[in-house]
Amino acid sequence: LVVGMACSHLKNASNIGYIIPSQVLEQFISCIETHEDLRVTSCYLGVSSLGIGRVQTLESPALCRRLGLPEGCHSGVRLCSVFPLGSSAGLMQEDDVLLEIDGTEISQDATVPLRDNERIHFGHLIAKHVAGRDSVKVKLWRESESLEVDVALRPDRWLVPRIDGYDAAAEYAIIGGLVFIPLSHPWAELKSHDKHWSSSRALIHHYWG
Repeated sequence: LVVGMACSHLKNASNIGYIIPSQVLEQFISCIETHEDLRVTSCYLGVSSLGIGRVQTLESPALCRRLGLPEGCHSGVRLCSVFPLGSSAGLMQEDDVLLEIDGTEISQDATVPLRDNERIHFGHLIAKHVAGRDSVKVKLWRESESLEVDVALRPDRWLVPRIDGYDAAAEYAIIGGLVFIPLSHPWAELKSHDKHWSSSRALIHHYWG
């Protein structure tokens, strides 16, 4: 019996949807359930993240040579940025090559094995862990040397809140004829289409960490 299905979709797109993975739902349920022996409820912090920006695939032999990777290496992705207050701050840096996570090799196209002949983005190895509790062992390549670091996982923190409440009335204050409202992602996205607020779109892509 299927009671319901948790999913998400792309705005302004047709017939494109994504089912939320069962592992993510199980994480959420395990974090919010009340433990009878302790009579406390764990806090769900969000989806785990390494705190890194976009990565660059390494199918280019020239790029591999520039990064000092050994001849015949066919794994890893280049880190383009590391968030200054993210999980990997002080542990990873720009131009590091991410080779493995918990012993699982990352292919040059940023995928890892899932099942049989299927592959999935390496972010799956991070998202399946509980933020604020779990950590992962990451193997890197930096300046022609291999090293391993342990990263305690936390969710990303956005400079602009991604939501501004559910079933909530809009908050605002009127002072001297001016209307002030809290800055949020939906508002910035709405105003980004206005030529007088074109800079608002840049705000929604900034991270605290």
